[in-house]
Amino acid sequence: NIFVSDIDYVLGSGLLNDIKVSHHYPTVCFYDINSNDKESEDTADKPTVHYDYCETHIIEFNTKLTQKLSTDDFSADETGFAKFIECINNTIDECFKVSSQSLKVSKRNRIENPWITNGLINSINYKNFLYEKWRKNKTKKNGIDNSEVYEKYKKYRKKLRSLIKSAKSRFYSKKFDNCKGSSKKTWELINQLRGKDISKSKCSFLVNGDLVQNRRIIANEFNRYFASVAQDLNENALRSENLPISPIPDFSNYIGRRVNDSLFFEPCSVLEIENIIDELENGKASDIPIRVLKSCNSIINPYLKTFYNTAGQMTAYSARRHNSFSGPHVSHVNGAE
Repeated sequence: NIFVSDIDYVLGSGLLNDIKVSHHYPTVCFYDINSNDKESEDTADKPTVHYDYCETHIIEFNTKLTQKLSTDDFSADETGFAKFIECINNTIDECFKVSSQSLKVSKRNRIENPWITNGLINSINYKNFLYEKWRKNKTKKNGIDNSEVYEKYKKYRKKLRSLIKSAKSRFYSKKFDNCKGSSKKTWELINQLRGKDISKSKCSFLVNGDLVQNRRIIANEFNRYFASVAQDLNENALRSENLPISPIPDFSNYIGRRVNDSLFFEPCSVLEIENIIDELENGKASDIPIRVLKSCNSIINPYLKTFYNTAGQMTAYSARRHNSFSGPHVSHVNGAE
């Protein structure tokens, strides 16, 4: 096998059938190195955006979001909803975004170890300060055993280790509580703790002779394929002269008696929206982490209720409301029958 960094730049590959030195034929691969280097140069200057969703930043986010929402005035129309979403996105960037320059390659990186809070980072910095102070004052005369600074550093380091261990234990205890009832998620978390994570490789599919790795294109091609199965079968059957095809009935033949006034809408309530957000699974994909969304549940609920109830009174929903935020559109749909 020949492993490459990006399959899109493979010009061709195969076996040399004319050369057989051993039991296996030689494998060859033609790779466009220049294109890969050019892309690396183009992407080298682009800053990498990281978000740190630790507990301290979540508390800061809720505080700032409450202040901003209370001072700003949001109308119940399209403009007000766009302003509401922009306020949330700006607050997320202010509280959670971490610049790539401030990231340090360390085992205590908050991106890798989310249980390390700002308070623990301050304690770690103070421990390092004590160590540097002891190292500078250490001489051959006052060795390690006789140094008061070292004893202070030693006690502080021992206490800090205990605090970090407790914070890590509490963090994973909450993780296991969220995995209750799902053995699959529980074992994924156990394997993560054991360092047995399965690396997810980037899948690629052959679409019209081209290798595609874009997930949206792959999903659309799958949908197009399965949606056109019946149509393709019908077209193949029509080409066959020996197979009679009955005419397809009109869709109205399958519709029963029409019932007027068969459903009605009730406005959303704050409690209903709160219950829906609380029932969201933490592992679901979302632009905003579900954990952060649940933490500000009571803050954004009154505004969501106003927006969705106003949208329910309109003839058609706005495309922006439909795509920007997920929430309940109606409270109940009851049939007359």
